[in-house]
Amino acid sequence: MNKKTLTIITIIIFLIVIAISIGGLLYLRNNTESESAKSKSSAQSKSSAISSSQSQKSLSTSSANSKLLTITETELARHNSQDDCYIAISRNVYDLSNFRHPSPDDFTVLCGIDITNSTHPGAAPFTTSKVLNQISKYTIGTLGN
Repeated sequence: MNKKTLTIITIIIFLIVIAISIGGLLYLRNNTESESAKSKSSAQSKSSAISSSQSQKSLSTSSANSKLLTITETELARHNSQDDCYIAISRNVYDLSNFRHPSPDDFTVLCGIDITNSTHPGAAPFTTSKVLNQISKYTIGTLGN
């Protein structure tokens, strides 16, 4: 192949990557908005279920806000799958079980851990203020000892 053909192929691949990235961002934006109502209901019912089994899961209600729970690192680690996913960021714990991310494989490896200082490439987007604002509605508590 000559240089001109290689340049054209490179440009086409670049444009495809950009199109896929934009599509993923649009999917994330649209899906989080549509899941908002459903996740609020689910988060409330999960919060009630967790509160009723406090002794089994080492959870206690926060004194500052009775709806927020104090979740231990051991409890956080138990919620490590796509269908049961807790993530801690800056001591806040989010139940992202109903959060749909465009790339669930990369997202799932973050479940059950504190990603505040994580070097995993999938963690970086979750620490931006825009994404933190989007996932704030999934807050269920704080990370405690």
